Amino acid sequence: DVVSCRGKDGHAPLHYAALYGQLKIIKYLINELNCDPSIVQTGEHHGRPTGRIALHHAAQKGHLHVVKFLTEDQHCDPSHCDYEKVTPLHKAADNGHLAVVQYLTLEQHCDPLCTDSKYNNTPLHDAARNGHLEVVRFMIETLHCSPNIKGQRNITPLEQAHYEDHRHVVKYLESLRPQLK
Repeated sequence: DVVSCRGKDGHAPLHYAALYGQLKIIKYLINELNCDPSIVQTGEHHGRPTGRIALHHAAQKGHLHVVKFLTEDQHCDPSHCDYEKVTPLHKAADNGHLAVVQYLTLEQHCDPLCTDSKYNNTPLHDAARNGHLEVVRFMIETLHCSPNIKGQRNITPLEQAHYEDHRHVVKYLESLRPQLK
């Protein structure tokens, strides 16, 4: 069965199509071959099943058209958590995909304060750690996320950006300090 066959990493064809933004293939798999749009990736990460769905992969790669199709047309849960409670919003923020972050928070009402279970980090932490200033600004200025929120080992987004030497993010977050006092 083509729909349920898996690669070594547990990806089904739908997961690969989402990774590469192949909407025509995704529609074919779902509409013609009756693939479950929420089929779970079975591969392991640190000895545990990942629990990711195609929506995670599309968000990770910034394929907004695929994210919209999966959430709006296929009713995939935009807040689906993998085994570490990582959501598609975490994946989009982690990789700096502002349009996907905006869509998931403003149109799909995903919680920007959701935390993963491994590090207790929010999507803001992920964006700051990886130097994605536009996402950091959006989360603070539009979504009103606190730049002082504590995550892994009580580290703030500022501390994560500093640790990873993302000076542009550090400069922005430090500029907020007078407003926070």
